[in-house]
Amino acid sequence: MQVSLNGFSLNADGFFVIAEPGFSFLPENEVGIFADGLNIENDDALTFKLVRGVDAGLMVPFDLDTDSDGVLDMPLPWNEELDCVATTVPSGADDIFCDTVVSPPEELNLNAYGTHFFHFEMHWLL
Repeated sequence: MQVSLNGFSLNADGFFVIAEPGFSFLPENEVGIFADGLNIENDDALTFKLVRGVDAGLMVPFDLDTDSDGVLDMPLPWNEELDCVATTVPSGADDIFCDTVVSPPEELNLNAYGTHFFHFEMHWLL
C-alpha cells in the first residue's frame, strides 16, 4: 500500500506513527496518519519502504512481485529508496524485500511476530 507523507513531519519527540483506523495505543493527536485501507496483519512478513519520487500515475494497491518469486519486479516505481525495514514470521515462509529485518530474538522462543518497531539512534528496534 502506498501512503503519501507529503506535508507531514516528525513530532517533537522524533516519532511519526502511521496506523490503521481504530488504533488506540497512542492518543489520536499523536498519530501522524490514520491510513484507510492499511492492513498490517500480525501473521505476515511485512516490508516497509520509505521512498521518494513515486510514479504519480501508479494505481494503488499495486503488486511489486507479480510472479511471487521473492524478487521485486523492475523497473521499480520510485526514484530513490531512503530506508527500509521488514518483519519476519516465525516460520520464515513469507518473502521479505529488505536487508534490515526486525523480529523477536530466537532464544526467547516466543513464536511471535514483530508488530511494533521503531527507528532509534540509527537502528531499527522491535
